Amino acid sequence: MFLLCAGERLTWKSRTEEGYSTGEMDCSIVCTHMMPEAWELGLGSVWVRLFEVAALSRAFALPPEIKPICLLPVGYAAAAAKPARRHSEYRPPEEMVKVLKGSTAAIKYLSAGYLGGD
Repeated sequence: MFLLCAGERLTWKSRTEEGYSTGEMDCSIVCTHMMPEAWELGLGSVWVRLFEVAALSRAFALPPEIKPICLLPVGYAAAAAKPARRHSEYRPPEEMVKVLKGSTAAIKYLSAGYLGGD
């Protein structure tokens, strides 16, 4: 089990957006790199974010400036294990993407790539 945390004193902070730091994003990137590495070693893994931050911080005796971002259990998958249904069923892009008026560049990008247009 890995616990990925952000050190709020060490993360990059935006000069233009108050309260924004890259800690959560950085941990997310690291975790998404760890998962295929585990798979290469023959191990399964799953991203877990269903926890109460305060309780987890107490359980691991984390100092206040360390923010838990996710848990990554790693291990050998059971022989009968298979991905949940939601891993192969997708909603159409039209349900997930909203094109804002006035954003010509975004409209061209979405039309060409995601929505199958020219």
